[in-house]
Amino acid sequence: MKVKVSEVDYYDMIFAYAFTQEDIKICRSDQGNVNKMVQGIERKIPKDMLSLYSDEKGHERLLLGVETVLKEVRDPGYIQEELKEILHWDNLISNAKKEELLEKDSPLEFITACLLFGIFHGASKKKDGSPKGIVLSDYLMKYKFPSVKKEFHGRQHELYDIHQILQEKDHLFLEGIGGIGKSELARQYGKSHKKEYENILFIRYSENLRKTMIQLEFVDDKPGMTDEELFRSHYRFLKQLSSKTLVILDNFDTVPEQEELFYEFLSLPFQLLVTTRSHIEDVNVYPINEIESTSELLQLFYEYAPKSSKKEAVVKEIIEEVYRHTLAVEMAAKTLAASDMEPEKLLTALREEGLFLSNPNKIKVVKDDEMKRERLYRHIQTLFKLQNLSEEKRYLLMHMVLVSERGIAKRLFHEWLQTDDFNTTNDLIDYGWIQQDSENNQISLHPFLGEVLKDFTKPSIQKCDHFLSSIFCICADYGMDWDYYQDVLNTIETIFKNIEFDNTLLAFALFDKLIPYFGKYKKFDKMEWALDKMKETIPMDGNHKMEKANYELYKGIVETGKNDYQKAADYFSQGIKTLTPIGKEHAVLAANLFCNLGNCFLRSGNNGMLQICIIYLKHFQQYTSLYTHDSVVQDCLIAQFHWVDGDDEKAIEILHQTLNKTKDFPDFHTTSYDIYSLLGGITLKKDPQKALEYLQKAEYELSQHMNREEAKEDFSSLDILMEIAKGVKDGTVLIEDKGYIP
Repeated sequence: MKVKVSEVDYYDMIFAYAFTQEDIKICRSDQGNVNKMVQGIERKIPKDMLSLYSDEKGHERLLLGVETVLKEVRDPGYIQEELKEILHWDNLISNAKKEELLEKDSPLEFITACLLFGIFHGASKKKDGSPKGIVLSDYLMKYKFPSVKKEFHGRQHELYDIHQILQEKDHLFLEGIGGIGKSELARQYGKSHKKEYENILFIRYSENLRKTMIQLEFVDDKPGMTDEELFRSHYRFLKQLSSKTLVILDNFDTVPEQEELFYEFLSLPFQLLVTTRSHIEDVNVYPINEIESTSELLQLFYEYAPKSSKKEAVVKEIIEEVYRHTLAVEMAAKTLAASDMEPEKLLTALREEGLFLSNPNKIKVVKDDEMKRERLYRHIQTLFKLQNLSEEKRYLLMHMVLVSERGIAKRLFHEWLQTDDFNTTNDLIDYGWIQQDSENNQISLHPFLGEVLKDFTKPSIQKCDHFLSSIFCICADYGMDWDYYQDVLNTIETIFKNIEFDNTLLAFALFDKLIPYFGKYKKFDKMEWALDKMKETIPMDGNHKMEKANYELYKGIVETGKNDYQKAADYFSQGIKTLTPIGKEHAVLAANLFCNLGNCFLRSGNNGMLQICIIYLKHFQQYTSLYTHDSVVQDCLIAQFHWVDGDDEKAIEILHQTLNKTKDFPDFHTTSYDIYSLLGGITLKKDPQKALEYLQKAEYELSQHMNREEAKEDFSSLDILMEIAKGVKDGTVLIEDKGYIP
């Protein structure tokens, strides 16, 4: 049985040379001191000990110590990658120093170099002598704290309590029913105490903590990153935040048993303020109840319906009728103002319909102990009637149901809705149906109202044709990378969740165009989830073979994304079988199926089956009229086939023809980068000088689309290939096989 090695043991192994010296006495550190060093709280490596490692011989001594440690670990390469990520996020280290450290290739040399730099490097300081902190704007695309209401009523005591608790505790959960005012209270706390923190980061919880971390948008994220890469990068950043950072996690409506990262997230070094409808044990909880002060609730009501102040007695009855519920009081006041009715009439309407409130935890406020969902709908319908909402307003609310809870830029929403009428949206903000974050210029539905409005407005494919056509066009322009691609992905997901598929033909067209967008950004788990929706919605019997073949094509692409080429090939083969006999009307789909199947055979080295796929692919290509991104992928596969078949000249000729065909593509730079990279790989052995020229062109095309920081891995791969080309050219590098395919 292998004995577990402790952090102290590792420490002793690394600095073993120092502990063997008789001319200096160095005390061995205990677990407590080592923990403090690991956590960065303090550095207590004695000066006499450091002196032993300060020269070239000392570096060799440390190298031997690190080598001893690496023999005890399973995967030194993993440690190297983790250190690279830490290095990337550390804004106290200059870019020049980072590049110097990254030049060390092997895990042993790189880890030793980082360790040497760490033990001799003094952290930079601010003018007041304290360590320099992280600046959110240097890392996050959306870093601004959300706007808060100018007038805030009835929660001063809670604000004081929260502050007192966070002086002593590192986390606090604000617990209460939906719409009671938890999120606004958390935002108000953040604003009023912002000077006490280096940073305040507001995060909206989405399904689970892993997905929530993935959906944060960082300046150096790039479209090709997988969810795992995004998670590791973003989570690494959160680990770098200090206790002087406050993270507000909003709408954490789950329980620890359903959240695998819960306790790990709770242990991170920043202070944490959470809003939740769930009751969670073993954490610091502060219950948020109805506002106790009637005078404060009256002020809240009068803020939105000032004329009603003349009838205070009636307003008090309205407040009690809605159970002193913060959002309900606000909505009642806004309804009164929008409809210009008398308070007595509103009170009568509420009493006739009854107002019922609920949340996912089954916390209920029920009149006469009776909970009937349809009564809630009737009440919402009453508010619609009382506010006299126009068709335009109902139409807009229906489309807001298709927007992610995370919100969307106000301008972008109107662009997709194909309208420049902001007045309707502004009215609905005033009426309380839409909430606006003016600081970030985003709009969203209040989570408490979203589910009700979904059932009430019933968005469907036929009713939302303008909005869906905008998303359709974005996805159809597959080669373009929009700055707001994350908003598109979030919206597609919400569409599939909330829309009614009331037209099978249009539903298939929607799935056919939107599902590949998940694949483009390597969201294969979401692609698989959407395919399950497609299977539930679209008939796939003998009369719908095109639909079934499309489904099998996308299932194969998911497996390709997982690098399971055998399983992918099975799906592509089944898709071809489903289409057989294949007519000209299915030529585009057939070409895609044979292309993807051929790629599987290329990856597995089955050149005979690859040749058969190429024959069929060329046959169906002659019946396709448009040259699309699918066509580019197909021509690149044909070129690679000719290369593995020994006809390099034909492969190069096809790729040059492909370059000419794509020169008018809006994303020409990214397409030509791919093609030049392929040309460089194909010519690497036979003509290294030509390969170097192709790779330099690929580097230029990539630089027109992304900088080195945004596409580090791509530029790094090109650098390596160019060095190999130079080595082949001068005879210092020998390539055993035909060449290299990126």
